Amino acid sequence: MATFEIRTYQPEVDNPRILAIAKNLGIPARVRLGIDRSPDFTAFDKMLGDPFQIFVASANEEILGFLEVCLPSFFLFGEQSTGMHLPLGGIRKEWRRKGVINALIEEAKAYGVRNGAKWGYTLVNAQNKKIQQYIKQFYAEITMLDRFLVQGIVYPLLPSIFFSSGYEIHALEDDQWDEFLAFFEENMEDKAFYPVIPTDLLRSLKTSSAIEIYLARDKSGRIAASLGTWDVSAAKRSVVIQYGKTEQWLLRPVNTLLALGKLAPFPKAGGSLHNLYSLLPLALPGQEAAFDQLLFYVRKKYREYNLVLTGIPNGDKRNRLMKKYLHFTNVNIPVLSGLTEEYEGLLKSKRPESYYLEYAFI
Repeated sequence: MATFEIRTYQPEVDNPRILAIAKNLGIPARVRLGIDRSPDFTAFDKMLGDPFQIFVASANEEILGFLEVCLPSFFLFGEQSTGMHLPLGGIRKEWRRKGVINALIEEAKAYGVRNGAKWGYTLVNAQNKKIQQYIKQFYAEITMLDRFLVQGIVYPLLPSIFFSSGYEIHALEDDQWDEFLAFFEENMEDKAFYPVIPTDLLRSLKTSSAIEIYLARDKSGRIAASLGTWDVSAAKRSVVIQYGKTEQWLLRPVNTLLALGKLAPFPKAGGSLHNLYSLLPLALPGQEAAFDQLLFYVRKKYREYNLVLTGIPNGDKRNRLMKKYLHFTNVNIPVLSGLTEEYEGLLKSKRPESYYLEYAFI
C-alpha cells in the first residue's frame, strides 16, 4: 500500500511544485485547461480575503498532490454560518487512485470543523463524469445540484435586437454606493444560499483598478440589475493544455473570424485565455431583462476578453432561456455536504429553489 503524509503548505518549499501540479491539471472539457497562479500560488486566496489553508500530500520529500480550503461566511436557509469551500485540488497522475485525495478531503473536513464550518461545498466540472461518479460512490451524503449553470465563457449568439433596450446603463459612481448597497441587500433577501460580503469589502472594490461595476436602471431611475467585471490575471490565469481534434482543426478559421469582430482569439496550446470574470450578477425579481441588457452591454464593451459569467439571476428557472442566446463553453455543478449532523439533515430535507454562487468572493 502506498504511504504518504498529509501536512500544511510550506510556502518556500511547496510553492513551485504546487504551481507545476496546478498548471498541468488538465481540467476535463472539450478544451483541456490548467491553472497558472505564478509567481505565488496563494496570491489569489489572499486577494479574496477569506481564511484559507492548503493541505499537501507528500512522500520522500516529493509533493504528490494538494487541496485548497477556504472558510467563507454564507447565509444558508436564512441563517449565517461558516462554510468550507474547496476551490482547487490536484494529484500527480502517477499517484491517482491511491487514496491521496480521500486523505486530503478528510484532513480538510477536520480543519473545517475545528474552525466552525457547518457544511462544505465545491464546484465540479459538468464534463468530468469520473469525479461525479466518485462523489456519488464514496460521499453519499453529498447533495449534487444538477440543474444550475454556474460558470461559462459567454458569446452573444443573437444581435442586440433580441435584448430589451428599456434600461439606462452606466458605471457605478462613487456617490451611488449607498444606493447600490441597499439594492444588494434587497436582492439577497429571497436567496437561499449566498455569501456574506462585508460592506467594507464591497466598498473597497471601487479602489481596485481591475474592477468595474455597471448598473441598469428602469424608467423610474431605480436600480434594476448590476454586473461587475474583474480582471484577475495578475493572480490567476487559465492555460490551454490541449485542444480537441475538432478545435485544433477550427482554431485558425475561428481566430480569423474573431479578429474581424475584434473579439478575443483563442491562444495556441500553452497560452493563457484572456478572461474577464463577472461580479455581482444581480437583478430584482421580474427585472431579469435588465440583466440581459446589461450583459450584452458589458460583452460588447469588453470584446477583447472572454467574459466568464459566474451566476445568473433566477438561474434555476432561466437556464434554458439563457442557453438560447449564450454559449457556455464550461459548466460547473455545485456540490454541497453537511459537516455536522444538523446541516447534513438540513441539506437532505431542503433543496433551495434559488442558489446564488459568486465565484469572485469565494
